[in-house]
Amino acid sequence: MSQNGEIILRNVGLSYGKEIIYENFNAVFPQGVNVILGRSGSGKTTLLNIISGLISHSGECVSDKAAVVFSEPALAPVSVENNVRMVLKKADCNAVDEALKLARIEDKRKQNALTLSDGEKQRVALARAFASKRKVLLLDEPFARLDYGVKRRLHDTLIDYLQTSAATVVMVTHDVDEALTLADRIYFLDGRPCCLTEAASLSAPPSKRDIYGAEYEALRKQVLNLF
Repeated sequence: MSQNGEIILRNVGLSYGKEIIYENFNAVFPQGVNVILGRSGSGKTTLLNIISGLISHSGECVSDKAAVVFSEPALAPVSVENNVRMVLKKADCNAVDEALKLARIEDKRKQNALTLSDGEKQRVALARAFASKRKVLLLDEPFARLDYGVKRRLHDTLIDYLQTSAATVVMVTHDVDEALTLADRIYFLDGRPCCLTEAASLSAPPSKRDIYGAEYEALRKQVLNLF
């Protein structure tokens, strides 16, 4: 169990064959939204898999149990509400109702999840994560496959949830604007073995940000120069 919601990695090592991905890797992700940028193949998803315990590694990872949302939601061919109910250890109608409302998908609760649009499916995946009430939320490019309008509405959904939750979020994305919209801290992952650099810290709440204003344009250029 972690203290203060932090995720702590100490001397983490991981290799695939002769390629060293992580070696003596150390990082601390505080409570809040930690967004990781990086080139394709830089090791971002691998880092999420280490935190979630999906892959073995040397060293230590201190983290509470995580809920994970992927870019491709893994939904069962049952109703929306039953997909959400799957993450609960016991029947809890209130938890299901609350999660569906938070994810703004309660009007589809009786519909087979596989018949939904891509954006609606991702809302079900978010609702499932919300219902789990896990202290750690790992997001692996959850909005990458969605068009701009749907993506922005899902950003609002996530922001609303995080205002009511003291979660520690680690999110992987290639979208710098998405990072500027959601992040408390932006990191850049690069190199072999992987090296993590904190690129920016954002103090204004997401609802107060004009990410296309002059202040954020300078920050955008600073982050883009890392690629």
